[in-house]
Amino acid sequence: MRRLTKLLIPLAIFIFIPLCVNAKFYFNFDYAQFKGSKGKTKLEVYSSFLQKNLKYSDQSGKYSGNALLEVSFYDLAKNNFIFDQTYNIPVNLTDTSKAKLNENLLVKLDFNIPPGNYRLTGIGADGNERSNIDSISYDIIVSDFESTAAMLSDIQFSSSISNSKDTSSMFYKNTLEVLPNPNNLFGNNLKQIFYYIELYNLNSASTSGDLNVDIHISDINLKEKYTASKTLKKGSDSRVDIGKFSIDSFPSGTYTLKYNLMVNGGTAVARERKFYVYNPGITTNSFKDDNNDYLKSEFGSMTSENADKEFEKLMYIISPKEKDYYNKLSSTEDKRKFLFSFWKARNNSPTTNLRINFFKRIAEANNLFGESYKDGWKTDRGRMYVVYGPPDLRDKYPFESENKAYEVWQWYNVEGGTEADFVERESSTGIYSLVNTTLKKEVSFPEWRTFYHISYNPSGTIKPKN
Repeated sequence: MRRLTKLLIPLAIFIFIPLCVNAKFYFNFDYAQFKGSKGKTKLEVYSSFLQKNLKYSDQSGKYSGNALLEVSFYDLAKNNFIFDQTYNIPVNLTDTSKAKLNENLLVKLDFNIPPGNYRLTGIGADGNERSNIDSISYDIIVSDFESTAAMLSDIQFSSSISNSKDTSSMFYKNTLEVLPNPNNLFGNNLKQIFYYIELYNLNSASTSGDLNVDIHISDINLKEKYTASKTLKKGSDSRVDIGKFSIDSFPSGTYTLKYNLMVNGGTAVARERKFYVYNPGITTNSFKDDNNDYLKSEFGSMTSENADKEFEKLMYIISPKEKDYYNKLSSTEDKRKFLFSFWKARNNSPTTNLRINFFKRIAEANNLFGESYKDGWKTDRGRMYVVYGPPDLRDKYPFESENKAYEVWQWYNVEGGTEADFVERESSTGIYSLVNTTLKKEVSFPEWRTFYHISYNPSGTIKPKN
């Protein structure tokens, strides 16, 4: 087994990641694979060391330590090592305060290897105290990305993703700075999870038209905790997709994110990956509040009538299961508990953020879109305003001799850019009906202009975002 030593000063940064630390030397090791070149696969390997676990020597007021990282690939078919190398990672501190020691030393390495079956092993150790050592191994199938069909890379979970021009950073790729989280553990100070994925062969014959993506997160019992959909415009043959979601309301446990790329109405390819959440104090029951915390909130004194009024306004965001549950409740106390838990499960703060913004939209919709005997939030325009938020662009076209009055709305950041069209079917009534959208789960009627005898107006076309 050949071992080499390499200095990794430019390959290490420090980042704070939540860890469940014990007396054991703590080392994290993970990987993700992407399309490489010349028939090989690019394997990114991530590792982190908690600085608190390292032993330091005081050298004239400066503290010096080092971590050792050994990475090896064992070919399971040929029964031999194709790579085995040890890296020395210096750590120099000006102080050893608690805050500094709780940071992680984060390292990323890139490898290009042929497709096949391998055992990937990472060994982390303290260079000044060799008894502090930990190892992690994975038996992996390195994918062949040479197919002409649509394909996906692995999902990479990250503590943050931001735009970047620093091509010298080891975390730079495709105009982004992607900081990995090698233990895939989130919670405490990491309340959002970022994901990064690459899509390949998008211009193949089987992928005509726009690309639709569905994202699902489920817990260990396969209960769905989060869903999202987006439309990706086709362009280059390969592209990157990134996103983020909050895990504030997720109880501690194991979760799976599944990324589905769909073309021509069906699933073309999917990837999934597990992640872990540590949120102490959050219970798994979405509907019950055994601690009676709701009594301390505004729901504690809510009347049954006001509870019913609030429940009615949830019709656009409530699940069928939750709706059935509430409709079976008879006591005011149970209704109060339900509403408290409903918002807490989505926001982990039943009186702020999500709920406040939701009812702010309700009030705005009432002011903007009221129609004779109907509250604004109950109208077609009001519903779209409440569910998807204020449009980034709202073009209004009044009644003309040849055209009915109509409106065209556009959102730049909903499903990759979307449009909704409303028509005043009966002139001078002020009642606008939703007749067409480009949203995945809404009505689609591309011929609406022809059907309602609305002349094409160049000024009425949707403007792209600058």
